[in-house]
Amino acid sequence: MKPKIAILLTMLLASLTFVATVPTVSAQEYGPQMDKLHITNYLVDWKEFAALEANEIDITDWYLTKTYVDRFAVNPEIVMAEYSEVGSYEYDLNNQKWPTGNGEPAEYDPETDTYKHWFDPTNEWDVRSWGFRLALAYLTDRDYVRTEILKGFGVIMPTWLTAPQLGWVDMNNLTASSFTYPGGDLTIGTADDVVIPSLVYGHDVDMAKALLDSAGFTMITTGPDAGWRQDPKKPAGEGLDPLLFWMRLDHPHRRDAGLKLAADMEAIGIPVDAKVVEKTVCFKAVMIEYNYHIYTGGYSFGVDPWEVTFNTFHSSQYWAPIGWSGGYQGFCNVEFDVQGDKIKNGVTYEEIEEAVHKGTYVMNKYVCSIPLWSTSGAYGYRAGWDGVVNHEGYCITWGTGGVYFWSLFNMRPTPGGPYDGVDTIRLGIKSAPEALSVVSSEWVWDWIILDIIYERLLVRNPYNLAEDRGLLAESWTTETWDTDKIAVTYTLKPGVKWHDGTTLTPEAVKWGLEFIRDCGPGVAWNYAQVSDVDHVDTKAEDPTLGDLDVKVYFTTGSYWAAHLAGFLEFPSRKIWMAADETIGWGYNPDTHEFEDRLKVREYRPWEQDIYNAATGGAGSDGIVDLAQDGTGPWKFVGVTGIWETIDLEADRQHHLSQTEVESYLSDAFWSVGDTNRDRVVNIADMQVIARSLGTDDTYPHGTDWNQYNPDADLNRDGDVDATDLGMAGRSYGKSGG
Repeated sequence: MKPKIAILLTMLLASLTFVATVPTVSAQEYGPQMDKLHITNYLVDWKEFAALEANEIDITDWYLTKTYVDRFAVNPEIVMAEYSEVGSYEYDLNNQKWPTGNGEPAEYDPETDTYKHWFDPTNEWDVRSWGFRLALAYLTDRDYVRTEILKGFGVIMPTWLTAPQLGWVDMNNLTASSFTYPGGDLTIGTADDVVIPSLVYGHDVDMAKALLDSAGFTMITTGPDAGWRQDPKKPAGEGLDPLLFWMRLDHPHRRDAGLKLAADMEAIGIPVDAKVVEKTVCFKAVMIEYNYHIYTGGYSFGVDPWEVTFNTFHSSQYWAPIGWSGGYQGFCNVEFDVQGDKIKNGVTYEEIEEAVHKGTYVMNKYVCSIPLWSTSGAYGYRAGWDGVVNHEGYCITWGTGGVYFWSLFNMRPTPGGPYDGVDTIRLGIKSAPEALSVVSSEWVWDWIILDIIYERLLVRNPYNLAEDRGLLAESWTTETWDTDKIAVTYTLKPGVKWHDGTTLTPEAVKWGLEFIRDCGPGVAWNYAQVSDVDHVDTKAEDPTLGDLDVKVYFTTGSYWAAHLAGFLEFPSRKIWMAADETIGWGYNPDTHEFEDRLKVREYRPWEQDIYNAATGGAGSDGIVDLAQDGTGPWKFVGVTGIWETIDLEADRQHHLSQTEVESYLSDAFWSVGDTNRDRVVNIADMQVIARSLGTDDTYPHGTDWNQYNPDADLNRDGDVDATDLGMAGRSYGKSGG
C-alpha cells in the first residue's frame, strides 16, 4: 500500500498553486459577537432537529439522527459539523445491589464518610454476582446496537475509554487475555469452571447461559417459577425478582438499546421490570436512591483518561447513601483502586499508561459496567452563520474538561446573508437543565449553560486537545514541594471582571478552589478535581508570590496537576458567602469546616436573590444571584416556565476582545495544518509545506521553493519535514468554522 504522505505529495505536486488568505477580524469589541443568546428546550431530539429545519433555531446541542443527516445532506440551508465524541453510552450496572452486585457487608469509608462494599474474591455472593455481570456482557449485542439502532453513527467501545482515547488502551492484551471463572463454588478446577477466552466480550448467548448456570442462576423447570432463573439466595425453585432496568425515554438510542438487552435477558430466563421514563425519574431512582440494577447511562468526559476511569469507577467516587455519586455504579474494587490512583496521580506519562493498561484490564475482567458506544456523527447549524467552531471531541456547543464554547463566542451572521443584522443566537437543546449550580449540577444541559457563564484558569486548543492555553490565567508554572508533590502557580490575567462588575482576585480563586474541595463528595460534582489540593496560597500567605499569583499545592505529584485545578470552574466568594448567611450551611474558610455542608445543595442561584451587589453581602437587590456570578462571555438573564426557554446576554466587560478570539482561533487552527490560514485544511495547505519540505530555519526564509516558511513548520521544531506534512494530512478536509 502506498504511504499516505507519498499519496499527498503526489497530489500536491500535480497542481501547485498558492494563494495567501488573511483572516478577517472584527472591530475591537469585548465579549461575544452577538448581543443575546436565546435557548429553547425541545424535550426530545427530533423536535429540535425539526426546529432547525424550520428556521426556529440557528444551532443544535445534540448529534443528528441518521434520518436528519440524510435530510440535511441535501438541504443547502443546513451545515453539518462532523465529530467523534469524548463521551460514552453504556449499560450501567449497580455493583452494590443483588444480583448485578453484592452490597453486603457495607463498610464505613472514612475518606468519603459513606458506606460501601468492596469486591471480595473469597465471598461467594461477590463471585456469583460477578458471573451474572459477565453473562450480561456476553448477552450484549453491540453489532445490533451499531447497525440497527445507531445506523452506523457510533464507534463501539471495547473497554472504558472513549473512541478518541483508545490510543491509551492495550487492545492486544485485552483481546488475547483469558481467565477462568470459578463459579459459585469459588474453586478453579471443578465442573463449574467457565473459561473466558478474551476480555473483549462478543455476543454469545450460550456463553451467557453457561456463566449463569455456573454462578447458580440455573433455569427452573417445574413449579410457579418455571422458565425463569433461580435466585441462589432463595430456596430451590424460587426465581429472581425482576431486575429494575431504567431506560431514558428522552433518548431513543438509549431507550432502544435498553429494550434490546431487556428482551434478550427475558429470553434466557432473567425477569426484567423495564422502566422507560423521563430523565428526571431515572435520575432520582438511579443517582439519588440507588434503586436500580441496570441503567442506560451516558457521560461526557474530559480528555485525560483519569476522568473516565478514576472519576467514574474508583471507590472514592461512590457516595451512598448520600444522593448522586459521580460513580453511582458502586464498583468498589481494591485491585482497580490501586490502578485508578496511579491513573490520576501518576507522575510520568509511562506510569499512567501502564496503569491505564492494568486498570482497563480489571474493569473489563470484573465488568464494572458495560460500555457500548461513543457517538460519531454530526451537529447542525443554519447556513448564513460564520465563526462556528467544531471543537475536537465535542463538536460545536458542549463539552467538559477544559472545553470552551468558542462557537457561542465567535459565531456571527455572514455579511449580506439571511441573518445579517440580527443580534441573537437561537440555540436548541434536547433536554431541560435540572439546576444551574456551578458546585452541584451534574447534567450535560446544566453545564451547557454554566460553561458559558463561568470560566476556568486554562482551556484546551479546540482543534488539538493536547495543547492548553490560558484563559483566566495568562501563564502557569509547576514545581515540586515536600520532596515529591506538585505545586502549580497560575498568574491571573489582569482586569477580569465578575458579572457584578467587581474584579477577579487571587483571593477569590483561592476561596473558590478550597470551597469546592471542602464541600466534598455528595455536594461538589467536580470534587475529584480538587480532592488532592492540600492548600492554596496568594501573596497574603506567601509574600514571594506576585500580586496576581495563585499557588495551588497538591498532595500528589500528579502528571495532571495543572489540569486538575486549571479546568475547574468556581463561584464568587461574595455571592456564595452571602447565600450562606441566608441558607446557613455554616462554612468557615479559615478552618475549612461546615456546620452542614449538604445545605449547599439547597442554594438555587438561578432563581434566588439573596446577594446584594451594592453592599457585597446578603440581601436582595432585585437581580437573581446567577446573573451576577461568573466571569464568562454570557451573563444569565432568566428562565421562562419550567425550563422552556433560557435567556442570556453578552458580557461587554469580558476580558477577551473579539479580535483576540478570532486571532487565537486562527492560530490554533493553523497548528493542525491550516498553513495558509483560510480556515480549511486542503491541498493548498499541503502545497505550502511542499514548497519548504526539507528546509530548516538556517535556510533563507520565504514562501518559495527551498525556502524555510515558518507557517509550514507546524510543530515549531525549526524543520519542515514529513512530520509537518503528516500533521496536515491527519487534519485534511477539516474546517475551522
